Order: sequence, then C-alpha cells, then structure tokens
Amino acid sequence: MGTTTLALTSFEVAVGRRGAALTDGQLVGIHAQAHRAARATPFGARVDAAAIVINSIVGDEVIVAAGARVVDSVLLPGAHVGLAATVESSLVMGRVGEGARVENSMVGADGVVSDGAVLSAGALPEPEAS
Repeated sequence: MGTTTLALTSFEVAVGRRGAALTDGQLVGIHAQAHRAARATPFGARVDAAAIVINSIVGDEVIVAAGARVVDSVLLPGAHVGLAATVESSLVMGRVGEGARVENSMVGADGVVSDGAVLSAGALPEPEAS
C-alpha cells in the first residue's frame, strides 16, 4: 500500500480490511450506539470520576469504582471493576475485585477475580462459591 498512516482524532474511526485501504468517497456506516468520546459511557453505567478509562468500551449497567484503571478493554453489560483494580487488554463480563489485576484475559459472566488477585494471559479464575 505504501501510504503514510496518520493519527486519528478522538471522533475519527479507522475502518478497513486487512491489506486494503479505503478510497476517497467510500461510505462508512457508524452504529447508532457508537460513542463519540473515549470516556463516554452508556446510560446505566457508573464510572467513578476518580477511575481512568482509556480506549475501552463500557456497556450498560457496568460499575467501575474509584481508582480503577481500564485500558484497551471491553466491559460488557453487568461487569464490575472494583476499587483500585486494573483491567488491561481484556474482556470482562463478571467481577474484578478490589486491587485485582486482569491483563490479556477474559472474565466470563460468572467469573470472579478475587480482591488482590492477578489474572494474566488467559489463566482461569476459580468460580465463586455459591
């Protein structure tokens, strides 16, 4: 392709196929529920003002507590990220406890990462006892 890649502003979206560039005038559809700003959250999500959410998708009814840090991740509806927890490059559907760290992993809907625990590179947390 040989073209130079430029940095995008927060409201621009890179769209294309692997190995193919968009041509001028080519139309691109944007989903109605897409958010303009990186920190925009859907209705029902509660992201504490002291939390940091960067380059991530936050679903409805998600809770991100104070001091938590979420980077390059997806928090699906109902996910909970506890106080001072860190989530990086991960998909979270369940609960990440206080001070826990999740990186390069997936936490399922019933998954719980205990307070202070570390989940890295896809290791599976123990299911919560009922």
